[in-house]
Amino acid sequence: MFKKTLEVLRGSDKKLILSALAYLVPALIVMYVVFNALQPFGHTTTYSFGVADKGSTDSSNDFFLDASKSQLSPPYKSEQYSYREITSNEPVYLGIKPEVLANAKQLILGLEIDSKAPLLIAVFNPLTSSTDWKVFYDPEWQNYKPIAEIGDWFIYSNPTWLEKNCGIVDNFEQCFDYLSSVKLDRWISSNVPKFSSIDFRDATIKQSKYVNDDIEAKNAYVTEIDTSLRGSHDFYVYLGNGLDLEIWKEDLNAENGADVLSVEIYDTQDKMTFNDTIPDDTIRDKSKKRIEQVKNFQAPLDKGLYLLKLRVDSGNDDISIKKIKLNTDKIVAKGNLNLMENVVLYTTAPNNAVIEFEYTNKDKGKVLSIVGESQKNIALKESDKPSKVSAVLYGDNAISVPINNVKISSNLNFAFKKQNFFHPFSYYITDEKPDFLIVKKSDGIVYYTLPADVGNITIKKSGKNTAKMIRAEMMVKK
Repeated sequence: MFKKTLEVLRGSDKKLILSALAYLVPALIVMYVVFNALQPFGHTTTYSFGVADKGSTDSSNDFFLDASKSQLSPPYKSEQYSYREITSNEPVYLGIKPEVLANAKQLILGLEIDSKAPLLIAVFNPLTSSTDWKVFYDPEWQNYKPIAEIGDWFIYSNPTWLEKNCGIVDNFEQCFDYLSSVKLDRWISSNVPKFSSIDFRDATIKQSKYVNDDIEAKNAYVTEIDTSLRGSHDFYVYLGNGLDLEIWKEDLNAENGADVLSVEIYDTQDKMTFNDTIPDDTIRDKSKKRIEQVKNFQAPLDKGLYLLKLRVDSGNDDISIKKIKLNTDKIVAKGNLNLMENVVLYTTAPNNAVIEFEYTNKDKGKVLSIVGESQKNIALKESDKPSKVSAVLYGDNAISVPINNVKISSNLNFAFKKQNFFHPFSYYITDEKPDFLIVKKSDGIVYYTLPADVGNITIKKSGKNTAKMIRAEMMVKK
């Protein structure tokens, strides 16, 4: 009798528990959704781990070290800290669960490191649909001088810049206003000379935030660029009287398929304001036959700065842009160039701007000359194989490229005529030995701000020196 009664009670308990769960689970889900919805604007959640900790590589964690893809040493322990050493120049991956990134506005990666080597971080570039490697940490920053403390930021300056502009590196007080109560942007506008280079350690800051307000275009002026360029290219242009653009295009027909050139124009908010195309020349197979095509583009665009993007839709370099004609005197090529002809280029560089030339030269005695504040003569070696040479520039310079088919890689802007050069922005945002370095306050942690759609984080070491990772931290702002 007792046993039967107990079984009945147990059955009743099960029904009661199941009934309670049927109400409780939905209620908990609703409470979770409401809790997240009521989180204040700017809510930040921090995830962190010690790189040498036992659970640091557990992929079930929200934030973890993906050791299966990364070439790292086993955990070591010194007198000061536990760490893993980056053992090659291959990428190191930090994983983030997708649900952590849901509705995120911004990510801030922090690494506690002991590194004698530069570290790079992968940042997706939406304008080029490619990944750029940005400087995450540079040991040379140890030589930078602290000049101001503004809110949550420390501001450092390159000693080379200080010596050039303030006379003495360690006596620079007369160069800056030390008002610590002002906002960062105001301090920059009051203290940082125009066209200086700045590294904000922030991939979400857009260059367009610092558009040069002093640009004026000659409305009646027409610029012609008659140097042949191969493949896709970008230009900054300042328009004062709408758009009147003419492009001469020639398919090289070195590859099979259609060769369509897209013409796109973006304003300073990255909004496309104009787009059109020059179609294929109808020769779809490999051929030595060339057909020159010319097309005019017009649009009533407002006065202001624009990015002109000429894109080869097939993704290859099977197009020659023979000539560009535009109704402005303000036009500069942005960054990389693929030159099909010898040419003289004009540029202005901030401190320590790096430019790289890739070429194949079959002639003796060819010299690439840089005339201006950076006087350089670079002998181009004779070879049937591609060669590379680089230079560090400062100030105003004319670059004479004496041979055809030279690729230029740089963050600089270039004009094909001296009178066409202008500064699209008041400051250069760069990670190449900047004049000014703006760093988030921290206790031995290096921070870098990333867009929320970055996915997993990828860093790598540059060079042969040692790099030790001690701790990783990720702040997710929603």
